Amino acid sequence: MISSVGRLVVVGLVLVFTINAASRLARVARQSSAMEVAGRVRDDLVGLRSEINACLEIRDLAEVRLQAFARETGEVRAQVDSVESLDPRGVPVESYDDYTERVEGYNEAIAEWEQQADELNGLALRCDSIVQEHNSTAESLQDFLVRDGIIDEGLTRDTSDILGSS
Repeated sequence: MISSVGRLVVVGLVLVFTINAASRLARVARQSSAMEVAGRVRDDLVGLRSEINACLEIRDLAEVRLQAFARETGEVRAQVDSVESLDPRGVPVESYDDYTERVEGYNEAIAEWEQQADELNGLALRCDSIVQEHNSTAESLQDFLVRDGIIDEGLTRDTSDILGSS
């Protein structure tokens, strides 16, 4: 399950993506010349790069948070193991309350770790999706530029050289 913060992040990213896609479609539909279309698609690529960077920053923060939580969970597990190893016959009676408290804490931590891992996986998929959209758009732009004779088919230089950089 995704926490409310993770859910808000994912919903926000989806909303930004949807708004950008709708905006791109509306702009492309109103284009009058090949260079205007190419320039607008280039601007879309710049926007997608920004989305990618933002998504990767959020993903990286979630990954750091998960790694820190995993270390904390490992420490709790080590404490549980330590109490379990006090006596080969089982947990000593005088340590049992402390032991059960640590086991419950560990079990709660595992549930939270799984939730954070799911959030991280969701963010990674979202970032991958934006990267795929960027790459597809860039390939489409290159195909469009070749089809309209703006660049030669064998030309591999960056389209920002042709369209101007922003």
